[in-house]
Amino acid sequence: MKLLHTSDWHIGRTLNGYSLLEEQKYAFEQILAIALAEKVDGVIIAGDLYDSSVPKADFVTTFEQMLREMNLEHQLPIYAISGNHDSAKRLNFSREWMQHQQLYLNTFIEEAMSPVETEDCQIFLLPYFDPMDARIYLQEEQGWSDEEAKKVRTLVDAMQALLPLLVARFAPGKKHILVTHFAVTASGKDPQDLTSETSSTVGGLATLNSAIFQTLTMWPWGISIPIMHPLVRRCSIRVVRSNLTSKRLELIRESISLSLMKRG
Repeated sequence: MKLLHTSDWHIGRTLNGYSLLEEQKYAFEQILAIALAEKVDGVIIAGDLYDSSVPKADFVTTFEQMLREMNLEHQLPIYAISGNHDSAKRLNFSREWMQHQQLYLNTFIEEAMSPVETEDCQIFLLPYFDPMDARIYLQEEQGWSDEEAKKVRTLVDAMQALLPLLVARFAPGKKHILVTHFAVTASGKDPQDLTSETSSTVGGLATLNSAIFQTLTMWPWGISIPIMHPLVRRCSIRVVRSNLTSKRLELIRESISLSLMKRG
C-alpha cells in the first residue's frame, strides 16, 4: 500500500499580512500531481486543515474544492484528522456520509478506536486532543474512575493511556498505521513554540517521545509546517521527499521582503 502523507495545509494562512491562498492552491496542484504520478492508494492529511477554527467562507470553498478534486474526480481515498488549529465540532459535520466515498475525517478520540481497514493495513486516525479530552473519554467510554482519570495530567500521560487501547484493536497479520497531530522528538523534552497570524489560541506545544510509538508500523504526524508538505510513504516505510513547496515558500518570503523594502 502506498500513501501520500501530507499535513498542515493551514488553508487561509497569511504571512506578514499577505494571504497565501493562491500559493496554497499552487501547492495543492503539485500534491495532486504527485499523488497521480505515484499512483498512490490514498492521501493522508495529518491535521491543521485550516489555519483558523472558524475559517472564512472562501477558505472553506477552496478546501472543499480540493477534496472534491482528489476524492470525487480522481477517486483517491483521503485519511484526515483535525489539528490544534481546527474546530473538531465543525469538521465533524457530515462525517458519516463522507466515509461512503472513502473520505475519512476523524475529529474526536472515540472515532480513532475504529480503524479504517484496508486489505493489508489498519489506519488509526487519532486527531489532536488535550489531556482533558483524554480524561473525559477514559471516564465516559472506558469506565475509568475519577481517581484514575486524575492521574492523566500531561499529554504524555494521555497518549500512554490511549495507545494500549489502539494496540488492543490490532488485527494479526496486518500493518498498523497511526495518523496523529503532535510534535514528536527523540527525547520528548523539546517544546515546540508555534504561532499563527490568524489564531491566537495556539502557543507552545509539548512534545512526545518517539519511543512510545514503537508498537506501530508507521506514524505519520503533522505539526508546525507553514504550508502543505507532501511525503510519499509505503507501509514498508519508504519515504520520497518533495521540497517543491518549501522552495515556493522561499520565493514568497523573498517577494514579501522586497515589497516591504520598497514600502520603507
